[in-house]
Amino acid sequence: MLTSIKKQHGVSLIEILVGLSISMIIAVAVLGIFSNSIDGSQQVLGTGKLERDLNAIMDGIVADVQRTGYWFNATSSSTNPFFAAGTDITDGGTTNCVTFAYDRNQDGAVTDSDKFGYRMGTSAIQFRPTGSTFACSPAPSDWVNLTDPNTIIITAFTTSLTSVAIDSNDTNTNGTDTTSYRTLTITMSGYLKTNSATTKTITRTIKVYNNKFSP
Repeated sequence: MLTSIKKQHGVSLIEILVGLSISMIIAVAVLGIFSNSIDGSQQVLGTGKLERDLNAIMDGIVADVQRTGYWFNATSSSTNPFFAAGTDITDGGTTNCVTFAYDRNQDGAVTDSDKFGYRMGTSAIQFRPTGSTFACSPAPSDWVNLTDPNTIIITAFTTSLTSVAIDSNDTNTNGTDTTSYRTLTITMSGYLKTNSATTKTITRTIKVYNNKFSP
């Protein structure tokens, strides 16, 4: 008995080219989605790092400013040397700097190491090191960078000092036995050097815990 022979048809060249074209289109689409996913993840990570770093810087400044006027073994609230002219908290008439003092070494006297300051520098926040100029104006040239402009570019650092004075007789007219309640508002903006498209701004209002008393 004779067996019929069935012809086998292969894939034509056109079908192969069509299949390759479809495969390439799918591969390009997948790579595009993967690339966009990586870019999105990097942006999210960058934004998170920027926010963490700026908040860490701000937290350190806030904690320092809140110590303003601390006087170890204080003998009288009216003779606090850390609230005297030249050491009391001030912005020096500027809007991007603050200086203040507190008894860091707990010896009861104002020494150079008890004086502090923060200001806007060139793309960075600067702080006052011991032995340098203790003033906001004119802009000191011997302060050093607190932030690294090779990592974070600081675009703004503004300060606003507010004082509310209340006399003991509650009239606020004779200026005697006055307690001054001070707050300092700091606003800071910056971006990662590797991603200038994303800028973050944070603001804190700091209460100076030690109120100033003037007899």
